[in-house]
Amino acid sequence: MKLIDGKYRQLLPTDSYLGDEVIMAQAWKKTHAYMRTHNWYADTLALDVSALNSENNAKKWAKSAIDESVQLYRLELVGHAVN
Repeated sequence: MKLIDGKYRQLLPTDSYLGDEVIMAQAWKKTHAYMRTHNWYADTLALDVSALNSENNAKKWAKSAIDESVQLYRLELVGHAVN
């Protein structure tokens, strides 16, 4: 018995995948883990609070990702100090 749906075996950059709450939840989990291990200045309390409501947030983010009425911000480069 296969536990993973076949559509998740090869992800594509399409609206159907971007609007999928399962994929959005996995992206959040990966980001959450990265922030905890690589950012010494991360607000761990805020990360813990966001984890409590991650299922509802993933649904909301997936819907907003494909909603054409949502205004996106322009991409900005955030620099860092070099020692």
